[in-house]
Amino acid sequence: MPTADPAAKLRSRRNAVLKGSAYVLILAAIGLSLLAAAIGGDWERFPPAHYAPSVEPRRPGQEHLISSGVFAVGRLWLLSDSGELWALDQDAQEPVKIAAPGSVMGLCVQQGAPIIASQDSAASGWKLMRWNKSGWIEIVSEPTIGDGLVAITCEPDRLTLITSRRMIEFEGLTRHAVTLSNRIPSKLPAVVLTTPARLFVGLNVGEWGGGLQTIDRRTGEVRRLENRAASDPCGGPLNSDCDPVNGIAVSPWKPGCVLAAVGLVHATARGRLVEVCDADIETAYSEPCSGADSPNCSMPFFGLMAEDDRVLAVSPKGVVSLGRDGRAEHLPAPLFKWRGPFEVAFEPDYVLVKTSINQQRSLSGMTPLLIRR
Repeated sequence: MPTADPAAKLRSRRNAVLKGSAYVLILAAIGLSLLAAAIGGDWERFPPAHYAPSVEPRRPGQEHLISSGVFAVGRLWLLSDSGELWALDQDAQEPVKIAAPGSVMGLCVQQGAPIIASQDSAASGWKLMRWNKSGWIEIVSEPTIGDGLVAITCEPDRLTLITSRRMIEFEGLTRHAVTLSNRIPSKLPAVVLTTPARLFVGLNVGEWGGGLQTIDRRTGEVRRLENRAASDPCGGPLNSDCDPVNGIAVSPWKPGCVLAAVGLVHATARGRLVEVCDADIETAYSEPCSGADSPNCSMPFFGLMAEDDRVLAVSPKGVVSLGRDGRAEHLPAPLFKWRGPFEVAFEPDYVLVKTSINQQRSLSGMTPLLIRR
């Protein structure tokens, strides 16, 4: 009986192993596809941690990770991504830490008073609370049912919770809730603009983009707003894969349109102001970096607000005022002063606060947060 060829045996075993591995990879791909379908269409772009309802753990230096702020009752209110809240009077040298039940997940201002969304330690519900002279007063509570909180918004007569799966509006004693057509990541820096018919949500994932989405207030339909360049993976005025959106404002000169601030500092700096008029999305303003070696470097913007017939946009270099004619004026550099652990600049119409929140997902270092007074 002839002896089997050892090389042939080796090839046979190798082919069997490769065939088995192929089956495993196919089954894994099918499993991932089913899981992606189950949790929503954004699985490919945002990992599951971005839907988690918990806040970031408390750690030294947390006061520099300011996620949002408002100006109310004559004070600056600052919220960190660990759920801690501070208040700072303009003439005070030190901020005051404000106690609140649970972890503060969101902050906005309504009719001159700070409003917070606070989550209990079991992460089973949120409480919307209003500040008055005696402390926090509960307005309403809402169970989380496993959702993460994206943001809260304040309008004169309405409060809105935007979660990873729902939009819940409270107007007096009336509660209106809709299920979102697609999930929105809840563990990311987010900015929100409210209009009568829609909510605009800008997300910041640092070097992984973020982009701009809109929510229909009546139906809960979520739509991604983009204008990409087919020839460039990061090209186009607004590209969700590459463009963090750090501010949104209603256009002062085009009814029905909004402006979005895009800004990222990583291997290089990149940013612009984008005008969004429904499906028409174009660059409204961009500025090359001064003295930059890279021709692709442009000024990043980290905050935006509309004021009368102009728009104010803040960059690491300062504040730019953009007029109706598209001309930009660079305002005098703000004077930052240390107030306890915070670097703050109080201006007549706004406050700037330096935060390292963007450094969690990029190499941006300290960037300015723009807060309307």
